[in-house]
Amino acid sequence: MYGPSVSTVIDLGAQTMKAIRLYEWYRVRDFSINDKCASGQGRNIEQICNLLQIPITEIGAKSLDVEGDPEPVSTTCYAFAQTETMGQFRPEFKAEPMKENEVYATHMLAVAWRMLGAIGKLQPLDVGEIMVYEDLGFTGGLAKNIGITKRIERELRVTALTSEYDPMLAGAIGAALLAVEGV
Repeated sequence: MYGPSVSTVIDLGAQTMKAIRLYEWYRVRDFSINDKCASGQGRNIEQICNLLQIPITEIGAKSLDVEGDPEPVSTTCYAFAQTETMGQFRPEFKAEPMKENEVYATHMLAVAWRMLGAIGKLQPLDVGEIMVYEDLGFTGGLAKNIGITKRIERELRVTALTSEYDPMLAGAIGAALLAVEGV
């Protein structure tokens, strides 16, 4: 999907997230997957969109319309994150309720932070720094969410590669290629 230069793939799916480092010959060199529930993943974002009645295609862009990123919601459990979301709007829990775009940002940032943790587990690591090669590609449904991808790019100080293919189809494209090769 991204050509021969891609060296780090971030797969953002409905239930899992994966960080994958590749060798030059398209083989997996290192791999990291989320080790907790699906908190902060696509399914959680769908639930939040339903709860807040915002189209899933809009939440990412709207989350970027904030002056600064607020603290992220819980990344431990999506039920906790949903409960926390309701409290963000209620004056009994906060001196000043959050604006809708700030609430959206808390969720997009939670996904980005969890992904950065997975990337940090990949080799090579430099003391105190997450090293990512510049040739980064996003796959999965959440790769379409600029509220998440732009935050990851900002933290890693890279711009992800673009593809003519829908990033949500990466798994299907890979399966088709393997089937053609007879693997």
